[in-house]
Amino acid sequence: MPQLTVVDLSAASMVKRYRNVSIPEDLYVKLEKLVESEKAGYVSVSDAVKDATRELLRKHKLLP
Repeated sequence: MPQLTVVDLSAASMVKRYRNVSIPEDLYVKLEKLVESEKAGYVSVSDAVKDATRELLRKHKLLP
């Protein structure tokens, strides 16, 4: 008889957890234009914000 594998796809089983933050619309629009221009290599505004956040945390020695 074949073995059945059960995969837990509930939100509680996800490894990464996210929080929402708000930024002024003018900053968002500028980031969106940067992403659309493909100059910086980001695929989304979220990726650009995550990268900028990591850079800030490294600057303050909160990330390696």
